[in-house]
Amino acid sequence: MSKDLIRFDRLQQVSTKALTESQKVITDENLSTCYPTIASTPTGKALLTTIKTQLIESWTQNAIREFEAIFEEREAHEKLDQLDELIAEAQEKKKNGIVDNVPFDTLSPANIVSSHLIGAKEANLKYLHEQCESLKKGNEELLADLQDMLKTAEGLRDDVVKSLEGVNSLVKVSDEAQLETKLKELADALAGEKVT
Repeated sequence: MSKDLIRFDRLQQVSTKALTESQKVITDENLSTCYPTIASTPTGKALLTTIKTQLIESWTQNAIREFEAIFEEREAHEKLDQLDELIAEAQEKKKNGIVDNVPFDTLSPANIVSSHLIGAKEANLKYLHEQCESLKKGNEELLADLQDMLKTAEGLRDDVVKSLEGVNSLVKVSDEAQLETKLKELADALAGEKVT
C-alpha cells in the first residue's frame, strides 16, 4: 500500500504562508511613510531596506522556531502521519472490499471465517473512528495554536511598528547641524548624570 504522508507537509506550508502573509505589511513604502525624513535620502532608503530585511529575517526565524516547538510538543508530525496512514488504509479496504458475485466455493477458509467476524470488524471500525476523532481534535488544537501564534506575531509586528514610530520622533531633525547640536546636548546630559 502506497502511503502519501502529506498532511504534516501541508501544515508546514500553511504555517509558512501565514507568516509570509503577515510579513507583507512590512514594505519599503510603509517604512518610508512612517519615516519620511529618513526615506528622503538615498542613504536613509538603504537603511530602511536593511532594517526591513533584518526585521523579516528575525521574525521568520523566531516564528519557525516557535512553530517547530508547538509541532513537537503536540506531536503533530506523528499524529498527522498516522492520520494519513489511516486514511490510506481505509481507502485500500474500501477499494478491496467491493466484491461482485464471488462464488462461495472459490473463497479460502480464512476468507469465509473473516467474513463472519463482524464483531471484530465493528470493533476495528470503532477503533479507527476513535483514532480519527482523536487526530481531528489534535488538528483543531494545532489550528487554534497556529491562530494564537498568528495573533502573537501580529502583536509583535504592531510593537515593532510602534517602536519604529518612537525612533521616528528622534529622527525629525532637519539638518546635520541640528543633529550635531542635539547629540552634543545628549552627550553633555549623559556626562552630567554620570558626574552627579
